Amino acid sequence: MTRAAELRAGKGVSAFRSLVETYLADDHLASLETGARSPRSAATCRASRRLCASVRGFVQRLIAAVRSTLPAAPRATASVVAGTLVGSLQLARTLGDNAQGRAVLSRAQSLIQQHDRPGAVPR
Repeated sequence: MTRAAELRAGKGVSAFRSLVETYLADDHLASLETGARSPRSAATCRASRRLCASVRGFVQRLIAAVRSTLPAAPRATASVVAGTLVGSLQLARTLGDNAQGRAVLSRAQSLIQQHDRPGAVPR
């Protein structure tokens, strides 16, 4: 996912917009194995320490990736954006690769209007 976002950013799209659009791409509904990763529920941490460490690492990397695309935003904003990305993708996948699932992803892209600052230089 990060590589795809970097490719889009290299084509004049802001890094934040690229990250959001890549993570919330429609094709991630159908390709669970190859699409954007999404952490499992807290039940994973109760079931296995090893899986919990993996999930925690993913979440920390996602927050860091978001933070790097929003250098002027308060640090807490990155956690809220990451949570919205993860939650929206989980809801959409639960609803399925259909109009309802795609609508959730589409609505979550409002993050772009809320936070994108074209021309912002990532840290």
